[in-house]
Amino acid sequence: MSGDITVTPGDSLKILVGGQGETDAVGGGGGGSFLTTSSDVPLLVAGGGGGASSDQDGVGAVTGQDGTADSLGIIAGGTGGNGGGACAGPNSGGGGGGLTTDGVSVTDGVSTNGGFGGIAFVNGGTIVPGGRLDNACDGDPAGGFGGGGSATCNTVGGGGGGGYSGGAGGPHIGMCAAPLRAGGGGGGSFNGGVNQTNTPATRSGNGQICITILASAPVPPADARPIPVASPWLLALTAAVLGLLALAWLRKRA
Repeated sequence: MSGDITVTPGDSLKILVGGQGETDAVGGGGGGSFLTTSSDVPLLVAGGGGGASSDQDGVGAVTGQDGTADSLGIIAGGTGGNGGGACAGPNSGGGGGGLTTDGVSVTDGVSTNGGFGGIAFVNGGTIVPGGRLDNACDGDPAGGFGGGGSATCNTVGGGGGGGYSGGAGGPHIGMCAAPLRAGGGGGGSFNGGVNQTNTPATRSGNGQICITILASAPVPPADARPIPVASPWLLALTAAVLGLLALAWLRKRA
């Protein structure tokens, strides 16, 4: 995602670079990368990809604004800057966070194994931990910084990717009528610039934001004050005085 964006000198911008989701047999969703104004108005957002399940790959991020469904098309992604959905069944992946709202969590953090929903950009986009509560694994896959939804360990669904709108969490097999363990959905993107280049799913690993100054702000013109013009009477008087001085000088030389 790239575009030319006009900003005013002195304005503050917010930058969040998305992180790759963790993996442990399955994957947490990747975080989206965000460039916004200081008041959270989006300028450019690149979505993160969904985490893989033990059966299927996650869905890549998309250039459109809406997050995608999981790899089986069962759970819907977020729209309009909101987080992605998730299956309520145990061991399903959490939905990815969007610009304005968090993704849907599967776990309640107390009694249910399942992924946590990714945190929205306006809420900090912080990393969410894996959702296995019985300590059956050495490490659950956390969601990536920037709204990635988390998952649990072993054979489960993947977390949704963060972005302008979050991707869906992948449901576990047998949950929400899923015939397989589904990969998480990809996050949506946003481009508020001109001369856009929008290509989906082109990067692996952590996100990246590059800012290039194309042109500096124009220098305002100097204050053009009018040159004072003397009145005709003043000009005539000045000429007469100069003439008398010249005549006196000539007589003195003679």
